Amino acid sequence: MTTLFHSAQVSSDWPCIVKIEGNKILVEYDDDGFVQYNGTDQGNGHFLLKSDEVRGKASLHMFAGATLMVGNWTEGGDRGMWQIQLA
Repeated sequence: MTTLFHSAQVSSDWPCIVKIEGNKILVEYDDDGFVQYNGTDQGNGHFLLKSDEVRGKASLHMFAGATLMVGNWTEGGDRGMWQIQLA
C-alpha cells in the first residue's frame, strides 16, 4: 500500500491486508496502531469505506481482473490518496 498525504506532499509504503468477499471489503494495516477500513462495493469495483479507529472515510476503485486499487481518503483534517497492489 502506498499512501500520499496532500498537505505534506509525502508518501509512504507499508504492508496491508485486503479481503474482498461478495460486495464487502476490509483493509487492515498497522500505523502506530491497528487500523481497519470496512466498506461495500457500490458497483463495478467502486468501494466506499470507513474506519472508526482513525475517523476515516475512503474510496477504492479497480477494474475487473485488475491487481491495482486506487482511491482517496480523509482522516480527521488530513486528506490524501492511496493505492494498493494486490498479490
